[in-house]
Amino acid sequence: MGSTVELPWVVESYQIFRVHWYWQPSVTTTATSNRDRVLLNPPVPKDGGGSGGDKSVHVRPWGSRVELVQGIFGNLRLINVSIDDAGQYSCEAYYPSRLPPVVYTLKVRAPIEVRVTPHKRVCDYGTRVELECLVSGYPHQVIYWLHNAERLKITANPLGSSGSSTSLSASHYSIQRRESSGVQSVRERLIINSFSLEDAGVYQCVAESSLADDPTAKSSRPSIAAFTPSSSPSASTPIASKVAEKMGTGMVSIGDLVDNAQGTAHLVMGKMKPMRTFQSPTPSESFTSTTSTSQILLSKARGELNATIECRFAANPLPTIRWFRDDLPLNHDGEIVDDKGVVVTEVVKDPQRPYSLITRLKINLNHVPPWDELWQYGGEYRGVANTSLGSADCRTFLLLDTPLRLRPVDSSKPAIAGRYHDLKCYFIGSGIPKLQWHRIKNDQRIERIPVDHRHVLLENARVLRIKEVNKEEDEADYRCTAMLGDMTDNITITLKVSRAPRIQDLPEVQRVQGGGQSLTYSCATQNHADKPWYAWWRFQPEDSDQAIDLPPDVRPNPGAFKVSYAAVLHQSERLPMSESLRRQLPPFVHARPNSVVHVQIEQLNKRQHQGILTCKIVNEVGYDERPIRVTFIPELEFEIRPPNKQDVTLAQNISINCTARPSELDPMIVWKYSDESTGDFKELDSLTERTDGRIYQESNGTLVISQVEESDPRKFLCFLTPKESTTAVPISVAVNLEIHVPARIEPLKDVDAVRGSKFNLTCVVQGDANELQANWYHRPISVGDGIDAPWRLINQTCVLPASYGEADNAALAIASSAYPESDTLACQKSAAGKFDSGVSSLKQSGRGIERQLQFDSLKDVHLAEYMCNASNFYNRDKEGNRADVRQIVRLTVISIPDPVTFVQNSSQTTATSVSFSWLPPAHDGNKEILRYWIRYYQADSAASELNSSQA
Repeated sequence: MGSTVELPWVVESYQIFRVHWYWQPSVTTTATSNRDRVLLNPPVPKDGGGSGGDKSVHVRPWGSRVELVQGIFGNLRLINVSIDDAGQYSCEAYYPSRLPPVVYTLKVRAPIEVRVTPHKRVCDYGTRVELECLVSGYPHQVIYWLHNAERLKITANPLGSSGSSTSLSASHYSIQRRESSGVQSVRERLIINSFSLEDAGVYQCVAESSLADDPTAKSSRPSIAAFTPSSSPSASTPIASKVAEKMGTGMVSIGDLVDNAQGTAHLVMGKMKPMRTFQSPTPSESFTSTTSTSQILLSKARGELNATIECRFAANPLPTIRWFRDDLPLNHDGEIVDDKGVVVTEVVKDPQRPYSLITRLKINLNHVPPWDELWQYGGEYRGVANTSLGSADCRTFLLLDTPLRLRPVDSSKPAIAGRYHDLKCYFIGSGIPKLQWHRIKNDQRIERIPVDHRHVLLENARVLRIKEVNKEEDEADYRCTAMLGDMTDNITITLKVSRAPRIQDLPEVQRVQGGGQSLTYSCATQNHADKPWYAWWRFQPEDSDQAIDLPPDVRPNPGAFKVSYAAVLHQSERLPMSESLRRQLPPFVHARPNSVVHVQIEQLNKRQHQGILTCKIVNEVGYDERPIRVTFIPELEFEIRPPNKQDVTLAQNISINCTARPSELDPMIVWKYSDESTGDFKELDSLTERTDGRIYQESNGTLVISQVEESDPRKFLCFLTPKESTTAVPISVAVNLEIHVPARIEPLKDVDAVRGSKFNLTCVVQGDANELQANWYHRPISVGDGIDAPWRLINQTCVLPASYGEADNAALAIASSAYPESDTLACQKSAAGKFDSGVSSLKQSGRGIERQLQFDSLKDVHLAEYMCNASNFYNRDKEGNRADVRQIVRLTVISIPDPVTFVQNSSQTTATSVSFSWLPPAHDGNKEILRYWIRYYQADSAASELNSSQA
């Protein structure tokens, strides 16, 4: 990518010809086909109009540029070539005789790049391993794999080939290839079906590009190759097979290989349980007891008294190896002391094989002086490789040229009731004898094995396995008889059956709820276990990986485990405790043999008591334990619990938080409201729609009420419900809204009243009664100077004029101190004939109060501005301080205006009219005079015949 290619066009002629350049992207069609051809320069008129000699350059969508060097007369130059520019370019000259076209095939090549993932991996034995090889480059690639520098030979699998995917497989490996359409990358996947020790090592994915095997190279037309560092590969299985065949025959030359690349992956063996990889001597096919058992025959008569047994084991991590003779352990650190150098073992690493050990056991019977003691060294030799992942062994029978005999067996180890038990018969001699078992009950009844379905003979009857041992049935003598030719021998094994403790039934899982619930369990045996046995309780919290023993007599604690041991009424003489048993027991159990232990939890708490509660009983024979998983039933809990009562003021914005404690129930918050008409709780969505979004629930569960109104519901419920259907019970909290109304005054209007009339001025105050109050204030109306007089509180039961009839602005003054508030009657008497008693009265009126001023007979001095001032506990300003509301009204007292004064010498008389003028009255009666009435009578008429007209 980035190179420049120029396609020439030359004609031997004295004329200059115009040419058309075409590009055909697909190289699969022939040059004679005009299908999918793209014109690279615009056509020119036949008359040759225009010079056409200027350079013509245009940029393709993928970034490369096409340039006509001499306009319509010259070569085609491709600048900054890309893979998308590949195809056929044809040049056609415009001439009446039409010259034959010149066709170029442009192939854009890209270096091959290979990337293998994963680069390094640790693989466990037996796992499926995949290595992906991503190959980029152009043209087609040949891909193959190397393992430790050796070619992996994998043949095609016809079952996996379809479309753009190809599958190759062998018995152990398989390959899947996926090719993208067009010129894209190729992904090939090497699959190791079951990773083994042989598969560890270095894998290489090798990709090669061969020019000779490119299908586009078969054309006889000229071709131009441009090399690009970017890659868009394409590959096909036939090409890969062809090049692979040429590589195998050595036919690939240096010219054929245009480019190659490789990627590397390192596979390291992970966990691998021990397995035997080699055994010497090789197991005999005639001995069918097990394929891993070989035989060695030593004879003094033939002078064959030395033997070496070799076993090789592979494992990761490396195993520990021990040797056994007839299941008796041999010293694995060197020479066996008891055998006086007769048997020597060694363990070394295998230098040829990773993760492997070689163990050898050398036997030299030349050091045994009396031949009669030779039989002690015969029997089965077994090398065992052990790791935490498992074990493996290799076995060899050492046969001796001695009479047939059976090795004595220690029968002191008892069988455990309810489990299986193996009895073994160890033979020594010059061959493999035939073995037979009998059971002898009470020294009388002899039964041939197998007696019932629980008896199984293994390893050619060398092992008698008794399944589900029963004390009453299986406690007996067992005789093993060996027969080899005319030689016989037998041995008797006495089987004793002991009872390991078996715990009575306890629940595996106990689902509980928190709060006041309690639990009580007893840890006791349900069988007649061998005494002494010891029982105790253990507890492992859910968030811990360690169990703690629960001792008795712990200080009382509501959340503690209360442990107590039951008294043993018929305790026999205490049996001694072995040291091995003592090490298994916690100290507080030593003094409580054969005692049932109880555990009690009075107040269950999830944080303290969720976990595994285990009953464990141990005796000399074995142990038993029963875990009880204590789990708490998921419950819904509030993280933020809303208040049961919410005080809110009218027109206030409030939000009520309600959140759930996170749990596996994935709780949801759902708000509902109470429909006062039916009393039912309904979904909040309908209320949200009805209030135009004024009441709604946020995503976090918060209830929002904007601009609280008196018509809003008074009761809401916050429901906590699980997201999915479970046994958990939904819980809810009721929130009662207490809507408080601040004091407000009904609107007041200025009033006019006639002097001398009876009049009441009423202030109606609505609002909650909590500290609700209302008062009247008055001030004279300012005249001329524009300075308002101060407001004076009317707080007496009656109001008297300070100077009746005077023009003093102190129109309404508080009653004289001679009449205290307690002497209501005296105040009312003084005001008799002027004001009604209780001129300032207060009374309740529904949800509010009325403050009323009562006037018995209005006078001019009552003309003033009156202010009703009210408030309750819920009238507050922004700082939370108490604030008042007020309404101002003007009371105008209207009286009869004064007489008018005619202006002297103002009358004028004509033949048809008479006119005269007068002055307005000195006092207009506190109201603007709107009209005058003139009353007159004719001189020759009676005085009673008056006429009037409006002026």
